[in-house]
Amino acid sequence: MGVIRVRGVTVYYGSFKALNTVDVEVEAGEVLALIGPNGSGKTTLLKTMCGILNPKLGAVYLDGKEVHRIPKMELSKIIGYAPQRLEVNFAMPVLDFVLTGRRAYASWDYSREDYNISLKALKMLRADHLITRRLDQLSGGELQRVVIARALASEPKVLLLDEPTSSLDPKHQIEILETLRSLSRNFSTTVIMSLHDLTHAYRYADKTLILKDGQVFAAGRTSDVIREDILEPVYGVKLKVLKEFRAVLPEDPHVL
Repeated sequence: MGVIRVRGVTVYYGSFKALNTVDVEVEAGEVLALIGPNGSGKTTLLKTMCGILNPKLGAVYLDGKEVHRIPKMELSKIIGYAPQRLEVNFAMPVLDFVLTGRRAYASWDYSREDYNISLKALKMLRADHLITRRLDQLSGGELQRVVIARALASEPKVLLLDEPTSSLDPKHQIEILETLRSLSRNFSTTVIMSLHDLTHAYRYADKTLILKDGQVFAAGRTSDVIREDILEPVYGVKLKVLKEFRAVLPEDPHVL
């Protein structure tokens, strides 16, 4: 289980059309990368998939049920969502914050199992050394790992991650991507993540969806979509796809 189907989804912010008849399908255990320029609709699509936003037209289905018709507490057991940014102006301890990912399972107070699962999630993200720290004491990269740990603590069938590697150093980027790949392979967790690093998408995603101006520009198996002739009109720059290294680089080295 954990199959996501997006059918004809159109989302507005006021009069602005943020998504226009988007279709995508992700099977259980697959990793989908959402790529595209800033403002192309990646975050909006993730928020619509997890029920934060309701589409004006179309629908998102999870295992055949419309997401917006699934009770919120039930949905929080199935979908784990980690936003790109979390505004932190409070002094909550890290472990207490990650425990909130178990709220749907707690009848009154958190159980020993809830604590153990939350600690396990922190360990998976190499962040268990932070348990006694407060959220407002964390660096951007540390906070990002803790936010992902909270999403993992719900033991979801589907993980929705908005730029999960953006604030991390290269070592922790690879560790998180390898962890997500392991979850998909070993536990059939469906992983959908927005990425700006095209090399990461090339190396870790089974499927890739490219958004431009709120519409699907290309979608399919990653090896079929990460192509120079597709990427150039999307990003407006010549990119070189190095298949032997599974890497994507600017053709002009002065671009970076």
